[in-house]
Amino acid sequence: MKQNRSNKYNLMIGMMIVLIACNLRAPITGVGSLVNVMRDDLDLSPGMAGFLTTLPVLAFAAVSPVVSTMARKIGAGNLLLLSLLVLNGGILIRSFCGDPGLFFGTAVIGLGIGVGNVLLPAVIKSEFPHRIAFMTSLYTAVMQVVSAVSTAVSVPLAASFGWKGALLLWIVTGVAAFFCSIPGRRLTVSEAAEAPLHKEEGQAGGSLYRKPLAWWITAYMGVQSLLFYSFIAWLSPIMQDRGYGGTEAGYILSVYVILGIIGSCALPLMMAKNRTQSATGIQLGVLYLVGMLLMLLAKGFIPVMAGVVLCGFCSGGCISFAMALFGLHTSNGQDASKISGMAQSLGYLIAAVGPVLLGKVYDLAGGWSAPLVILCCGAVLLIFMGKIVGREEIL
Repeated sequence: MKQNRSNKYNLMIGMMIVLIACNLRAPITGVGSLVNVMRDDLDLSPGMAGFLTTLPVLAFAAVSPVVSTMARKIGAGNLLLLSLLVLNGGILIRSFCGDPGLFFGTAVIGLGIGVGNVLLPAVIKSEFPHRIAFMTSLYTAVMQVVSAVSTAVSVPLAASFGWKGALLLWIVTGVAAFFCSIPGRRLTVSEAAEAPLHKEEGQAGGSLYRKPLAWWITAYMGVQSLLFYSFIAWLSPIMQDRGYGGTEAGYILSVYVILGIIGSCALPLMMAKNRTQSATGIQLGVLYLVGMLLMLLAKGFIPVMAGVVLCGFCSGGCISFAMALFGLHTSNGQDASKISGMAQSLGYLIAAVGPVLLGKVYDLAGGWSAPLVILCCGAVLLIFMGKIVGREEIL
């Protein structure tokens, strides 16, 4: 009987994680498919369009440092419910409060998503400590699936209902996640034991900000996020610049997002096959670089799409790897929440530079080659950092 109750509880928490994951990317990734439509409608410069896609990332960075403290005060379950209310409010503001509401609502959406970004790795560490890679890959794959739907349907929906109507769609998943998370409102994350096991000598205790590995994890989180949000913001315009129509470019962006699903699902297999976590980090960085070089140098449709496929695969693998690091390098849920908050707050500040920087570089260079070179440099950094963050070490 006890085992049956435990299974039901695990299923409930697992379903809650999945439903929240449905809302951690889709409300903002649809903007990438519609960015040219929105630019024409609102007369936005490329820099302002890039800022729009950067706003939620800045919101992630703003809210992440306080999530761990808030979760200890009101409980992780209550905080997740509050974040879903904020998220749904932001979606309504974005669609119903005029042009200023577009920017304000987007920022509010980012605040709601930022809480889930930080807390889900901590919840997984607490509730599924022996299945971190699997559960992390599951929820990041769900993020990618729903994001792919968002990018695929946004342009067709906008043709019928306008871009505001297309973006309003995600109130459905937001409301569903809120009501399905109510049973988990008493959820908390595990606390540190008096003598955590497996910590290397000299590593136990102390501020994360004084630990080199914590900074490397933060840098890895930031660079892989910069690459992802840069592609979400500008892959569709890049493809349109190469002669594809708006709908076709939206589908190509969907391919990028869909391949992220495969990358997320493949991560546990990669980690199980490789003898070290470092090998996984290096492999993902190398594949990302190859994909970007194909997009930069290739001319035909097939090699360019091969580059999109590789980059999409690595986007999913890298975000899953980054999220898994929070649990793999800690011994309890609260520590996972702390490193998650640090890495995501500072990491998303790094990521926020990407869309705006690429938009400015495009303006100056008059083409997409220079921005793609910048992204290639980011992939090189991932190779180097992937080796370091894969070290077998507890913070």
